[in-house]
Amino acid sequence: SLRFRGAYGLGTARAGRSRSVARGRSPQNVAPAPGSAQRSYRRVIAQGLDPPASDLWLGVFGPNWHICGVLVTPALGGCFAQILDPSPHRDFTLPMNTLGSIVGCLGVAMLLGCSEPPPPVVAPRPEPQEAPDIPTYCANSKKPCVPPQDFVEQLCKGRYPSVGVYLFQKHTPFVRLHVNSRTVELKNDRGGPTSVPVIFSEELLLLRVNTLTPDKPKRPPEEIYEVLRWDGTCATLPKRDVVTYLPGLPQATPVEFNDLDTTMRTALLRDAKLAKLHASRDSACQSAANSDSCVQASKAQSEGIVAAVRQGLRLPMPRQRPTGDSANRATQAPSNAP
Repeated sequence: SLRFRGAYGLGTARAGRSRSVARGRSPQNVAPAPGSAQRSYRRVIAQGLDPPASDLWLGVFGPNWHICGVLVTPALGGCFAQILDPSPHRDFTLPMNTLGSIVGCLGVAMLLGCSEPPPPVVAPRPEPQEAPDIPTYCANSKKPCVPPQDFVEQLCKGRYPSVGVYLFQKHTPFVRLHVNSRTVELKNDRGGPTSVPVIFSEELLLLRVNTLTPDKPKRPPEEIYEVLRWDGTCATLPKRDVVTYLPGLPQATPVEFNDLDTTMRTALLRDAKLAKLHASRDSACQSAANSDSCVQASKAQSEGIVAAVRQGLRLPMPRQRPTGDSANRATQAPSNAP
């Protein structure tokens, strides 16, 4: 007769064989009581699994562990019955072995089908980094007062018109220089763009002092200045071409209003005089941008912006400014910073 060897029926059948051996009967001629394995299986299923086993099923199969456990458990029991049974007396026939193989394969298929796939790994999106604030404090306590050098490196690699106007405000502590030569070679050692030629008495803002070793032993070391111009470009000049006093009427690189960012333009137009100059420029340049009236109106507007900033007009932080690690310490300025 066929014997049901499920995961729970197997234990019941073995218990019956052990009792038969104790009574002196041959185990190979002993069969379990009719329906004992089935009743044991139904009783266990009706009572449910023990808490540790249920936790195991829940971890492997997910929320459908009740259905998967009922279907997979007897199938796996029939598949591995012959492996787990150490008894050398086996009375299985070929049809039973074939049926056990089929049930075992179905059990493996159910095992793979019931398990839930792991959730897909989603790489976090890098948040866009906002450009750091522009530092308005000295890099250190040494003189002369210059901005942090990592900020200077980023600044002089590009052109930032709004940053130029912002740093020339009256309250910033950086050293102002003036050109004292009428023949100055314009260059930028940082590799950034250059602007119009430097003019006599032009106002500059000191960014860095470089000391060059002389070629001959008796010559003193030469100092090279990296400076910022009003239009947001940098220039490299020798110390002999600049002075700290005003040699003539103060000059500035032309500031093009349309090159400034929206935040800076809005702040400048809040000033009544600058708003009037802007309206005059728009009226003069409406017909032709290259006309004499447009050029004169643009020059008057640039001079008005420079004069207002020199007199103490406070400006907001520009939106177009260098990115990187340069000005991250702006919020951690020293206590004596303005």
